[in-house]
Amino acid sequence: KIVTSNPDDGPLEELVSSHSIILLEVRADWCGGSHIIAPVIKKIEDEFNNEIKVVRMDYDTHKEFLHKLNVNSIPVVLLIKEEKLVNKSDGTISRADLKNLVQDLLNNHNKIIDEENYLWLQDQ
Repeated sequence: KIVTSNPDDGPLEELVSSHSIILLEVRADWCGGSHIIAPVIKKIEDEFNNEIKVVRMDYDTHKEFLHKLNVNSIPVVLLIKEEKLVNKSDGTISRADLKNLVQDLLNNHNKIIDEENYLWLQDQ
């Protein structure tokens, strides 16, 4: 089981199957970019509170799992919709750009970017 930074959230597998849209922030305390993007993620979380689930994951704790998702640097924001990885944003991202990505998902304007790993958590 893959546990996120908030133990109250439960395992990532359960979160993904119980929420339509997940914003997964991959971060580390030692990463300057993670500190830059944190307030952006918080604003998106507050704005879309009832529509998406925001989850934080420590890069160092889950390197092996994250490498399977081609996450090799941080910060990274992964957007998951209906158990499918639909967007991966490497590095920092503006609030406006992230808001547009989330809004597109909510309006069903999304393209699956990880078709090969349709149920990518099943193998974990």
